[in-house]
Amino acid sequence: MSQEHFSDEQLTAYLDGELEQATHEAITQALARDSALSDRIASLDLDTDAVKADFDALLAQTPNAPDFSATDITGSATAPRTMRWGGVAALCLIAAGIGSATTSSLLQRSAPGQWTDYVAAYHALYVTDTLQAVQLDDTVAAAGLARAAGAINLPLTLDAVTNLPGVQYKRAQVLGYAGLPLAQLTYLTKDGVPIAFCIYPKDSADSPLSVGQLEGMATASWTQDGHAYLVIGGSDSAYVEQLAHTLTARL
Repeated sequence: MSQEHFSDEQLTAYLDGELEQATHEAITQALARDSALSDRIASLDLDTDAVKADFDALLAQTPNAPDFSATDITGSATAPRTMRWGGVAALCLIAAGIGSATTSSLLQRSAPGQWTDYVAAYHALYVTDTLQAVQLDDTVAAAGLARAAGAINLPLTLDAVTNLPGVQYKRAQVLGYAGLPLAQLTYLTKDGVPIAFCIYPKDSADSPLSVGQLEGMATASWTQDGHAYLVIGGSDSAYVEQLAHTLTARL
């Protein structure tokens, strides 16, 4: 069966692990002999999550609203005229500030240096259902990993990033921060806890593995040979550190 027999909707459902068994097996068999179909699936594996990450960045840069608890801007007779107009003026300044911050964010990305904060804020949105339905066979999983590895110029193999203790590998995605690609590999523990392994090109000195916490989640991070690494997810710091040590030994 050639690739023309599969619709974009079927291939997208295949990537999301939502196809019925018969069609899923048919596409899997076709992938083994049809390189054009593999290219077509790769083109449909869009990084829509990157859009969400950009909006998270916009929200993080908007100013906080001041406390108007002591200001009456409703125009009541009990409030002095200067206080009422002062409140209205303050609201206008807030609106202008938000608009300016949003426009600035759209025109220019933030400077690099705190990429882990953005990754953490994004990963905090992950729940079990985010990854539970993702079921990729080795062919599709390898293609996705190769695309992510190529983006960050780092050789990665399925053997190195799968079969890790306590987690099931789900998928690889290419995100971006400050104009540079960012590879995100996701996993799900047997208890349904989402774990992410992120790799970001970073021209800085090597640093040893260190554990910490971001957005209430356990982290383990290190830098080596021009790349920064972060393992994040859940609250079990000892497990996240163990996972990070296993990955450092394999890469």
